Amino acid sequence: MALMSAISGDVIGSVYESNPIYSLDFDLLTPNNSFTDDTVIIIAVADWLISGEHTEKKLVECLQNWGNKYPAAGYGGMFRKWLQSDNPQPYQSIGNGAALRGIPIGHYAKSLAEAERLAMLAAQVTHDTADGINAAMAVASTIWMRNHGYSVGAVKEHLKKNYFYSTFNAEDYNTFRNNFKGSIACDDSVPPAIACGLNYHLEDAIRHAVALGYDSDTMACIAGGICRIEPNNFTDRVYNEFLTEDIREVVDAFNETI
Repeated sequence: MALMSAISGDVIGSVYESNPIYSLDFDLLTPNNSFTDDTVIIIAVADWLISGEHTEKKLVECLQNWGNKYPAAGYGGMFRKWLQSDNPQPYQSIGNGAALRGIPIGHYAKSLAEAERLAMLAAQVTHDTADGINAAMAVASTIWMRNHGYSVGAVKEHLKKNYFYSTFNAEDYNTFRNNFKGSIACDDSVPPAIACGLNYHLEDAIRHAVALGYDSDTMACIAGGICRIEPNNFTDRVYNEFLTEDIREVVDAFNETI
């Protein structure tokens, strides 16, 4: 199930959002884990995609419907106001929430150009900045390229050439972590999250993203989203134990669609 690697990252990272850990050795799932706003937004975008009506109006409708269905999921203040607005307008955000919207798009799109076009549209209804739009497009294009057989090196070159994203290699992780200041700004947090997804298999990608010690749910969600879904116990547990029925229905419908 294409979305479960990202959603699992969100759920696993949720308990370290306000209690950061700088170690790879931690329990993946505990009774305190939960999905957050990151999962809700991914589901809203997936719902928009499978509707077949890829307009800005329909996207806003899906984001508001799902966001208001789960009002305590942990949204930022500006996005909360946007969800409740009768005439929602973009608000110049550079936050990394834009990147999450590229996850379902990368799986859904039929071409790289379509992935980037849909990601631009998905981001700009709130994140009408170059940083926000680039983040969504970078994540969508990374997932599309990995799903279509591009090497990690080719993906990294694409990110550098088109989005000016530099991604560390696996052997440089500790050096990067020791110097990572932490920021929800797209340009600061999205490249390292992508790097974790490109450098490691799913469980290790999530662990390395969480252990960066900042914004762990979003970082792990992006890192997990970059990875191909792999047979394992924790994604099955997240699906069965931590998601609501309506969210599972969209996950299933999206998987059938793609």
